[in-house]
Amino acid sequence: MRKIILICPMLLLLWMNSAFAHTHLSHSNPEDGAIITKDLTTVQLVFEGKLEEGSTFELKDSAGELVAMEMTHQDATLTGTMAQPLTNGEYTAVWQIIGADGHLLDGNITFTVEQANTTTEKTTDKPVVASGEKTTRDTQKANDEQSKEKNNYLFLIGIIVLAVVIVGFILTRKKRA
Repeated sequence: MRKIILICPMLLLLWMNSAFAHTHLSHSNPEDGAIITKDLTTVQLVFEGKLEEGSTFELKDSAGELVAMEMTHQDATLTGTMAQPLTNGEYTAVWQIIGADGHLLDGNITFTVEQANTTTEKTTDKPVVASGEKTTRDTQKANDEQSKEKNNYLFLIGIIVLAVVIVGFILTRKKRA
């Protein structure tokens, strides 16, 4: 009985640390903010962990219209394949995934297709973000920090529960003796 009382809180602490680890976007091709100067017929999103069935993404042009594509899902990767290369313009891949922990997460990346045959001048490798405007990466970073802070509080609560259980165990043991 004593072993069970000690093992249960330890297992709780181990579970708490892994149960709140969400699956976030690891990298993409093209990358968020990239300017593509060659034909692009596939968009690939790679996540930190395995994705569950039902995970998906859509590709939208600058007018918000859906771009026709075939999406495939394999392990931690979502791939969208278009029949024709994307035309010049800004595109947003909007994803909604179900992580291995069962949590529903969403986000997006934006990139620009700028073929060499266009008269538009290329001045930077990434779009300029106005001062004070948040990028997708900034938003994801803030969400990650909030998630980590929540995990730290839960971990602290778990330690307090463990301490209470140990003190209760010691006190009940002294009463029996």
